[in-house]
Amino acid sequence: MPNVKLRKMNQEEFETFHEYSVVEYAKANVTSGRWSESESLENSRSQFKVLIPNGLETVNNEFLIAVDDEGNRVGHLWLNLDYRPGTNSGSYIYDIEIEESARGKGYGKALLVEAERFAKSAGSPKMGLNGFGANTVARNLYTNSGYETVAIQMQKTL
Repeated sequence: MPNVKLRKMNQEEFETFHEYSVVEYAKANVTSGRWSESESLENSRSQFKVLIPNGLETVNNEFLIAVDDEGNRVGHLWLNLDYRPGTNSGSYIYDIEIEESARGKGYGKALLVEAERFAKSAGSPKMGLNGFGANTVARNLYTNSGYETVAIQMQKTL
């Protein structure tokens, strides 16, 4: 497994990440059948406004760039660290993605491991995430990394 290091996004990187992620989240929800294409961008933007009302400065959220040993960008991570001691809460990965040119080389696993280290160092006892059903590569990564299914959302087209 290759090494990755995490560094915080700057404002320009965040703005690029934000617009890209809004579009990709909308597409994923259309592909999964949860949203119609006509409503998807509006729904996605609305959810992002609720989750990160202050953008890069939203409390308990970390927006990180993953780089390899040579400093090349290999991915990004949006991690929520809303762990509250004395509760059953933990950290949550809202977005994790490997650059297309770096896929299939072990960076996904490496970034997931670094995300877990980051959350644990912040005091979080566990990590959660959502994997869309159609994204079998990501779901296999999560399962092979020890993540367990805690809920399943199902639907049938009539």
